[in-house]
Amino acid sequence: KLYDESTGWWAIDDYFYQAQGIAHTLHQLMVAIHREYRGEIEGRPALDQLLREAATALQRAALLKPVIVLNG
Repeated sequence: KLYDESTGWWAIDDYFYQAQGIAHTLHQLMVAIHREYRGEIEGRPALDQLLREAATALQRAALLKPVIVLNG
């Protein structure tokens, strides 16, 4: 199965907004890690790019504003 059919329609949006909150928290964590370890990261361009891309993707996920959340 690709998705869980046992999740009720009234719980789907709860799961979505929980995941969105986790994405927001992880984005802030990535930004803080990048700032805290700036000196060590500067010498590693691949790591710098990886952290920036991960932070950008998490920020986009955290800022999603769907009109409706559907199951499936």
